[in-house]
Amino acid sequence: DGSQDPAFFLNQSRFQGATIFLTRDNFGCGSSREHAPWALLDQGFRCVIASSFADIFYNNCFQNGMLPVVLEADKVLAMMKEVLATPGYQ
Repeated sequence: DGSQDPAFFLNQSRFQGATIFLTRDNFGCGSSREHAPWALLDQGFRCVIASSFADIFYNNCFQNGMLPVVLEADKVLAMMKEVLATPGYQ
């Protein structure tokens, strides 16, 4: 019916307006078109941080004005834990 799923974490009010997307390894695999970064841009994200990306997604990010950042997996996980543990973090 097109309504938002309140159980989906990105629909929580604390994440509304977030511009940085934290995710895990091999993000963007399976999509060889620019639609994947477009969908994230449409949601307001301007930066994606992961331990690795699919090559095509990674390059499409740059072509569409989004910054993909590669960090070590333990650093990404630490950032995720910090966001979830700290009230007010988006």
